[in-house]
Amino acid sequence: AFTSVNLNTANATWTALAWDTSEGSTGFHSTAANSTQFSFPSTGVWVIGANVPWSANGTGVRRSRLVLNGSTTIFGSHLVAPGAAVECANMVVAQRRITSTADFVTVEAIQNSGSTLSVLADSTTSGGASFWAFRVSA
Repeated sequence: AFTSVNLNTANATWTALAWDTSEGSTGFHSTAANSTQFSFPSTGVWVIGANVPWSANGTGVRRSRLVLNGSTTIFGSHLVAPGAAVECANMVVAQRRITSTADFVTVEAIQNSGSTLSVLADSTTSGGASFWAFRVSA
């Protein structure tokens, strides 16, 4: 899944990113309902990942994380702003055993630049914001 529009994140607030476009297999993601969630059509071991590119701002820290079922952090990344107003990106990737088809994962992002900052739909340095998964074993 990916987003075709920039996603605003408030200062110092974890934000679940909404994805307005689905690609690939059906059943993983809905743009109509729960657009922040990535569901699993089968149990097994999955590799899950996201690219979170940030708009140019030289202040603060950017973080992103994968969250299982709205409460358990699977993996997170931490990026200190480059000190200059340039684009930068977090990438989070995790391998996880999914034990129920009711499980879902969200990508959450936070930043502390002092004001609202965008996760980019299209970034010249790192592509656009995207969210993906593939099953590697039963």
